[in-house]
Amino acid sequence: MINASVPDGEFFLGQVHKELFGYHEKNLTAAGEAEKVRDISPLFAVLSYWDVQSLGFGGGVHSTRIGQIPGQQVPVLALQPFEGLPIFVANEAFGSLRDRDGSFTSAPHGAHGWAETSLVMAEEVLTSHFNVPPPTWLESTIYAKYVKFPNGTALVV
Repeated sequence: MINASVPDGEFFLGQVHKELFGYHEKNLTAAGEAEKVRDISPLFAVLSYWDVQSLGFGGGVHSTRIGQIPGQQVPVLALQPFEGLPIFVANEAFGSLRDRDGSFTSAPHGAHGWAETSLVMAEEVLTSHFNVPPPTWLESTIYAKYVKFPNGTALVV
């Protein structure tokens, strides 16, 4: 917990607010809210970091169970588990992290455990099944490499 009632917490929260305000200032100005938001400062924040080394209930990180489906295909096949039915899955438990080159992780059976795997699956559902265009605020090269599922999402099992 980061608290503004102590000097280091106040400094940290001030820096976070300054950066977030700078990022959103143009839109806040256009909405006539910039001056109102400029001087608002958060009183506290909670910072949470989960990974396989975190204490507790596994740190919220797990791997896809070993089975007949190759780990890299799990997110693709889980996206619409019942062919022809408009039921879609966007859940980190069925997603997969990406390697630095943008491919689904090469870790055995897909490591996952972060919100971005849910967001990537949701984005894939929106673009591939509902023709929603990719967000304009994200560079197309980053989107293509780390968000969009690889070409040929109908992988053979």
